[in-house]
Amino acid sequence: MQEFVFRGKSRNLSKAVSVYLPVLTYGFFRKLLRKGEIKVNGVKVKEDVKLSDGDEVKVYFDYAVLKPVPLFINDDVAVFYKPPKIASDGENSFSELVKFFYPDFTLAHRLDTNTDGLIIFAKRGEAEEALKEAFRRRYVEKHYLALCNGTGLASGTYKAYLKKIPEQSRVVVSHEKEKGSEEIATIFNVIEQKDGLSLLDVELITGKTHQIRAHLAHLGHMIIGDPKYGRESVNRLYGQKRQCLTAYKLIFRIPCGKLAYLNGTEIILPKEKLKDFFI
Repeated sequence: MQEFVFRGKSRNLSKAVSVYLPVLTYGFFRKLLRKGEIKVNGVKVKEDVKLSDGDEVKVYFDYAVLKPVPLFINDDVAVFYKPPKIASDGENSFSELVKFFYPDFTLAHRLDTNTDGLIIFAKRGEAEEALKEAFRRRYVEKHYLALCNGTGLASGTYKAYLKKIPEQSRVVVSHEKEKGSEEIATIFNVIEQKDGLSLLDVELITGKTHQIRAHLAHLGHMIIGDPKYGRESVNRLYGQKRQCLTAYKLIFRIPCGKLAYLNGTEIILPKEKLKDFFI
C-alpha cells in the first residue's frame, strides 16, 4: 500500500485527485472513499468533500492495481494503451507510471493529454536509439480514428501551416505561412459519412502539437467532444464530454537495423477501447 500526499486547492476532492493522480479513474476514487483510504487533514472522508486552499490530502492505494498491461512487448519495445486525461510525460504522467513497473523502458513519442490510444516505449540502450531513428525517418505509421461533425471531406493529403499560441495553450492553422508558423501535412481517409458525421482514419506525416484537432477544425470538421477546437453546441448534441480522437493503430515500416525484424508488424487497439466511435 502506497501513500500519496498533496496540498489541495479550493475545489472538490475528486477534482483535486484527478489533477494530482490522473491515473485514478473516478470509479476507483469512489472505491477508495468507501474503503476509507482517503484522508483530509488527517481525517478519513467518505464523500466528495470541498477542499480549502492548503488542505492536506493523503490517498492510500496499491500501485499494483494500476499496472499498465502492454498490448505488445518484447526485449526491445513495448506498446501500451494510454488513457485520456493523463499526460504522456512529466510529473504524474503515464510515462512515470510505466517506469514504476518497467524501469528499463523509456517513452518513444507523445500523445496529447486528452488523446488516448497506443503509445510506444523502448528499452534503454540500442533499442531506444534505433526507435528514435525510426521515428526520425518516419518508419513508424501512427493512425488515429477521429469522429467529426460534417460530411463532404474527401480522402487525401492536406497541407497547411500551424502556429503555436503559448499564452493560450493552443495552436492556429492557416492556409498561408506566417511568421512563426510551420508547415503541417495530414492524411485523412474517410471510413464512413452518415447523419452529419464523418468517421476518419487519420495518419500524421508531420507531428505537431494538437495537429489533428486544429487541422480538422480549420477544415470545418471539428472533432466531436473536443473542448478546445470543437463546438460546445455540437458536443452537447452528441453527449460527448471527451474528444473522439484515439491513436488506434501502429505499423512498423523499419527496413534495416536492430529493429528490422519488426518490419510489417501491425498493432491495433482492441474494439472495446473504441466504443465512442459510433456512426
